Amino acid sequence: MPALPKPPDTFVEFITRFPDLGRAWEAARQAERAGPLDAKACRLVKLAVAIGGRSEGAVHSATGGVQVALRPNGFRTWAGR
Repeated sequence: MPALPKPPDTFVEFITRFPDLGRAWEAARQAERAGPLDAKACRLVKLAVAIGGRSEGAVHSATGGVQVALRPNGFRTWAGR
């Protein structure tokens, strides 16, 4: 998976204020890199989590990545259908 850009200042301030959540986020990122999912699957999982959490901003953010990751009919191919 390619390196991510510098996180927004809001995120940096948040993890400074809540260091336990910052450590949990980093642990999740490490698991993502070590796990069996490819980049496309990771983006789809992030989109699903954002939708499940009803976070409009996160859905918009995740949707941009999914649009890049998927081509027409790509989800059906990826899902094996």
